[in-house]
Amino acid sequence: MARSKAKGSKKRKSTPQPASTKAPRPPKPPPAPKTPEPPKEFKSFFSKKYERESALHRHRRTGRKVLAWGHPIPEIPQVDFDLPEEYRDEDTLKVRARKKRRDRRRSKQ
Repeated sequence: MARSKAKGSKKRKSTPQPASTKAPRPPKPPPAPKTPEPPKEFKSFFSKKYERESALHRHRRTGRKVLAWGHPIPEIPQVDFDLPEEYRDEDTLKVRARKKRRDRRRSKQ
């Protein structure tokens, strides 16, 4: 038999609760910002250990890859250097010679 929700039902009615006597909690302060981690010690430009080792110990195996900052250097064609015309005039050469003589005299002292 199913129970009916009639007047005589034993269901409890909620009674109003008195207001709480506790003071409301202040909101929590935001968490302290994380201290930044100290930067890792710089060891090398090379990503692979064997590349670093070969760069540091060149006397062991020469003729291997030539690297700069951990990256291969492209092959550079050899070209004779030609001094621009503006630096080859007589006045510029004389000024340069005087400067060199001055520097030599200064270095002897």
